[in-house]
Amino acid sequence: MKKLTDYVSNQLLKEAAARVHEKIQGDKLLMDLTAQLLRILYDEEDEEGFLAHEKKHRGYIEDVLGKDADCFLFVVFDMGFDRLVDIYAKRGIPEEIMAATMVDFDTKADDYCEEFKAVGVIGYEWLVLHMRGWLFQIGRLQYVMYATFGNSHVLANNKSELAVVVAKEGLMIDKDGLIVEEAPNFITVFEEADSDITANPVNEIGNTLPTPITISKAEYKYTLKSGSPILEMHIPAQGRLDREDCIDSMTNAIEFAKTYFPDIDYKGFTISCWLLSEELKELLNENSNIIKFSNLFYRAATYGGASGGLGHTYKRVFGYDKDIKDYKSHTPVSTLQKGIHKLLDEGRINIPRKGFILIENGKLRLSGGRES
Repeated sequence: MKKLTDYVSNQLLKEAAARVHEKIQGDKLLMDLTAQLLRILYDEEDEEGFLAHEKKHRGYIEDVLGKDADCFLFVVFDMGFDRLVDIYAKRGIPEEIMAATMVDFDTKADDYCEEFKAVGVIGYEWLVLHMRGWLFQIGRLQYVMYATFGNSHVLANNKSELAVVVAKEGLMIDKDGLIVEEAPNFITVFEEADSDITANPVNEIGNTLPTPITISKAEYKYTLKSGSPILEMHIPAQGRLDREDCIDSMTNAIEFAKTYFPDIDYKGFTISCWLLSEELKELLNENSNIIKFSNLFYRAATYGGASGGLGHTYKRVFGYDKDIKDYKSHTPVSTLQKGIHKLLDEGRINIPRKGFILIENGKLRLSGGRES
């Protein structure tokens, strides 16, 4: 039977995993904790509970494992890997998809080493999706299979390619048209009658507008609703973001979903990402890979107050050993790095935008009505 360690090439992580495994075998409390965590993850199917249970026992884990404590969950995954193999087998998903998906563990181990100068794995809240069989890497991109569209509805004109995006009911919106948690400038409405829909429109960059519009149901139909099943896209930090590679990945993801998840009628793709920010269009040439990728997507209602994730974005661009609070001491080299420093000097940030691509008749409907 294959183990998670069979798919990892980071030798230091493998050596640390061997040390942790030996200590687990010799410690009843850690053995019991491992069994509890695997039960929560696979029998109770509770990803949040899995992470919370590990956190509850974090002190003991650190006492026993010392510098290898951040390898503990990796070894738990390794010890329960047969459960993931069963999930793949039941769906009939090929082994090469598993191999491509598990590469993320090497990436997260490399990021951990760069940031902490030690051996471990970063981002277990993300990797738990891999181990539940919820996430798969298909070509250049990754997809979460059990996701739903949020915050917006998309309606298409019956006679043309024109589409209208409107916000769902009850969103709190600030003066800039972004979703906030408190002190809104206005709250969205969504009223559906027999003949029409009245709702707040979302413009082409993802800002929700304050004045509602009325849409005729005789002229427009839903193509994507808030709550519709959708493929949630993520971009692994593995190589360049080539537009055609991304389109190929999405095209193959449609076939993957049809073949291995035929019980779910996916309506499109969605992503929430700083690469879709409007600010990047000020900084980068229109022929850059990032801008070409960004332009593939329509925009949906977008959250504001996104500065909390800026530190992670900064590390992605400058290196995981770099902290945004020290940005003035870092020398920007690339056009993107120079642009991010310019925004920071101006007191601005890259606001992540929510984008989507429709699936119509088994094909991609890219921004601008283009099919692929």
